[in-house]
Amino acid sequence: MKTLALIVPPSPPDGADDAFPALLAEALRGDFACTLITRAERAAALPRCAEAAPSYTQRSYRAFRSAQEGASGRFDAALATDGLHPWALAALDGTTAARKLVYLRALPEDYLLPEDRTFFAERFAGMAAVLCENEEIRADFDRLFPELAGKSRVLCPPPDPVRCRRLAAAPCAEQWERSTADVLAVCRLDSASDVQKLPRLAAAWKRRRPELRWHIAGDGAWRDWLIREIVLADVCDEVELTDAGENAAPLIAQANAYLALADVGDTEAEGMARAMGKPVLHFPPTDEQLSAIAACVGRAVFPEWADRQALLDLFSEEERI
Repeated sequence: MKTLALIVPPSPPDGADDAFPALLAEALRGDFACTLITRAERAAALPRCAEAAPSYTQRSYRAFRSAQEGASGRFDAALATDGLHPWALAALDGTTAARKLVYLRALPEDYLLPEDRTFFAERFAGMAAVLCENEEIRADFDRLFPELAGKSRVLCPPPDPVRCRRLAAAPCAEQWERSTADVLAVCRLDSASDVQKLPRLAAAWKRRRPELRWHIAGDGAWRDWLIREIVLADVCDEVELTDAGENAAPLIAQANAYLALADVGDTEAEGMARAMGKPVLHFPPTDEQLSAIAACVGRAVFPEWADRQALLDLFSEEERI
């Protein structure tokens, strides 16, 4: 079994617990033995460092490096769960691992001083990959660090299965017929995106797989335009516009598959779909994928596809940047 060091910064001052490391460890269980590495003191309790640096971030990093923060032993991979935290970066640099990664949950431009951008670029350059919580953060990273754009990947936060089951048990106004194979997309309808192409895709599959149904849960300025496209494509029975409301879990639980749409897709809904064992398709789905989904009429639960393997690949040396 491979080993993974999860480097987790101290809890924030409000004491809020970070569920991400535990959920990630659970998702990798059986393939990776995860070791949690953290620091008991708050982030403000910094060791002294005589060396001057131009910013608090860099002074903190150098102080922690002087204190030889890090994990003992050798790991197959190591992940800093907050790629902007100076202690996490110092501990990651002090850990011996064949593959090192950082995770970005935000990339506030006003947080990065000009001199800090160079500092972070130097740290990120040594990483096997920079994992971003969603596509928006990845786009910000590629814009701020264009020389490192090839390193960025998207890793949606692993959802809590217990929470997903609780949300999915909530009452749902819509009950889909189990004589159909249902594909769900939760997204915004406020900009041009792949969702515009769904009516034509549904029309192409109407005769080949009449049991396929496409459900688009979302709202926005493009909704009326999309309704017209559905009518023009003659797929009013095949494509349904609905409202996910505050909780999309009951809809996801009914679906045979989830369709992830770039830029406008809901990353939390995508994470829930993965937690429920739904195959997550990216647009455009392949003929083989849609044929497999169409063959599962009446089944609300679909066995997980290659999504877990994609997660494992992020932490394996075989994955090439």
